[in-house]
Amino acid sequence: MPLSPLAEVIVRGLTSAPKSLPPRVLYDERGSRLFEQITTLPEYYPTAAERGLLVASAPTIAERTGMRTLVKLGAGVLDKSRILIDAGLARGTLTSYVPVDISAEVLMKSARELQKQYPLLSISPVEADSMGEWAIGGLASPVVISFLGGTIGNLFPRERVDFFRRMCLAAGAGNYLVVGTDLVKDVDRIVDAYFDSQGITEAFLLNVVEVMNDECGLGLSAEDFDYVPLWDARESRMDLRLRARRELSLNLPGGSSTCRIAEEEEIRIEVSSKFTREQVCAELRAGGATVVEQFDDGDFALTLAVVDS
Repeated sequence: MPLSPLAEVIVRGLTSAPKSLPPRVLYDERGSRLFEQITTLPEYYPTAAERGLLVASAPTIAERTGMRTLVKLGAGVLDKSRILIDAGLARGTLTSYVPVDISAEVLMKSARELQKQYPLLSISPVEADSMGEWAIGGLASPVVISFLGGTIGNLFPRERVDFFRRMCLAAGAGNYLVVGTDLVKDVDRIVDAYFDSQGITEAFLLNVVEVMNDECGLGLSAEDFDYVPLWDARESRMDLRLRARRELSLNLPGGSSTCRIAEEEEIRIEVSSKFTREQVCAELRAGGATVVEQFDDGDFALTLAVVDS
């Protein structure tokens, strides 16, 4: 029986050296719900900071772009979508909304809720990994593709530039990108955002164990691992890992050989880079877009860019 695409990714990650899994393993249905809880935690500043910036800047974004189609990569938190939708509708230009998300449950729930609130808005959900390969065609210009939440920081530098190139290709020349980025700041505040007092972030990362079990039948337990959030000062990023509490021997599906995880060996699950404003501009420029305007509050930044001709 062929492996699912996610199972193939897990097998490849567990047999690599060093071991690592892509962030998409975090976002099954339970993982998506846990992340929604994380966004409400007092320690997790990015969501509130970005929401405040969106409220302040959305009318300007709508005016500068004249957006007719809004694409949101990662259906996620609905109030962010509503802020941009309301601004586009108030401007009298927005007619279409395209949410993209890997979780079918999250995607369809958000689409249903928004359709009730905006019955005249055309809503076309796309089930896809917004961090991976996705394609959207037939978008009516002007197009705005938004990638919020600081999620771009989950990619490594070359991956970020490649991702910006794909965003530019999907939007088309003369159309627009809106990107949210977490800014470099006091390290203690950053670390606290990934090591909350309620243990929700730890549960979010340990849920990966259940995803591995569901996809590959590995028979692991969350008790087999510790959650390890590390700050990488040289790269200005959080590095989120699972560390084995004991030696583990796994029979991988698909005819793969047995995989050994040594005691205290770590599996990288996610990185979350923090940026300077200049760095954001440079990476967007390398990806094929020119920054039009930046909005920030010292903690977080929203950057509006236009795709180069």
